[in-house]
Amino acid sequence: NESILIRYYLYNKVSVTSTDIVKFPSLDKFMKRFHQEKLRPEQVKYNGEIYLRRVIYTAQVFANKPGTYKADPIKMSVTYTKSRDPFDTLGFGGGFGRRSKLSVMSKPIEIEIKQLPVDNVPSNFTGLVGKHDFKLKFNKSKFVVNEPIEIELNVSGGGALELFEAPKVLNAPSIEEFEITSDLQISPDFKASKSFDYTYLGRDNYSAEARKIGFSYFDPETLSFKEGLLDIPE
Repeated sequence: NESILIRYYLYNKVSVTSTDIVKFPSLDKFMKRFHQEKLRPEQVKYNGEIYLRRVIYTAQVFANKPGTYKADPIKMSVTYTKSRDPFDTLGFGGGFGRRSKLSVMSKPIEIEIKQLPVDNVPSNFTGLVGKHDFKLKFNKSKFVVNEPIEIELNVSGGGALELFEAPKVLNAPSIEEFEITSDLQISPDFKASKSFDYTYLGRDNYSAEARKIGFSYFDPETLSFKEGLLDIPE
């Protein structure tokens, strides 16, 4: 469940006039998010030579089981022109030359997915991997019987929030869980935000002191579980 960002690049030393993706990578063992990145081509050094590099296709993927996965190849048709200018090493010759077409395909890449630690797993572990922020908001703290108690929980971070289900916030015999709705938003920086709107109904007299509840996530940088604490008012 750790976020993996896969970018497919085209490296060229000649003037590329058009590209056409013949076969997209399936990435079928992963849960996938697709992003349309608008990044400018950049000049890079690869194997001691200078190329122009551009992003062709971007996918953010998550593996929900340990094992060996594969980033499938992408297959493309590329139309290019070789410049007649001997000093035009990156293909900026304005198309003066013979136009050609070439079929290109990337190599598959194996990705090894490790199991999460099974020792000392917190009881409030959310299943999320990577840093996440949690925010909790109540509409008020005093209610009459059958008046809606509305709570909003917002979770944001780089993990697989698609798989994250609404955790329990209130759990008392006098309070009935009426409805929970959720909304997921994906941002261009490859993070996501998921909000849960809870509606409870108080059916009898009930009171409780202010307290804290915690939600844990796994930090792949420190290989440890981290906890975020949220305040529940009295």
